[in-house]
Amino acid sequence: MCRVLQKWCARDCVTKKSLKPMETKREKEKQTILIVEDDEDTLDMLVQALSKKGYNAIKAENGAEAIGISSRNLPDLIILDLNLPDCNGIDILGEIKAMHKKVQVIILTGFGCQDAARSAMEMGAFDFLTKPFDINEIHTVIKEALLSEPPVVD
Repeated sequence: MCRVLQKWCARDCVTKKSLKPMETKREKEKQTILIVEDDEDTLDMLVQALSKKGYNAIKAENGAEAIGISSRNLPDLIILDLNLPDCNGIDILGEIKAMHKKVQVIILTGFGCQDAARSAMEMGAFDFLTKPFDINEIHTVIKEALLSEPPVVD
């Protein structure tokens, strides 16, 4: 076993049988995450936290910006606030999914409405998280979303 792998095994207390398979190409590339959030503090906190984790974090403060950015540059993942000043996040989700069926979208909201969550999931959102959120939970959901295939939605 090489020294780097030995250090990794010792650090993470794993055995040879529990080692993860090699990273896929998608895991190695610097992935782009579009964050659509109208609350400046939340937006800046997410950009900073995701940048520290090695993601290319792009911000949009409203739905129009989100549509413009995603039409020019396809992000690997979108974190989308449900309540935006210029439109409803569900409407933006629909427009984004119409342009890019395979992009994963995580919905964030300060209001835990089950009807909105159900609508978002039916439209192909990967997950629906409520604010305040735990940044570790966001990281976990992002990893899962980036590794999974988006659902096929009619």
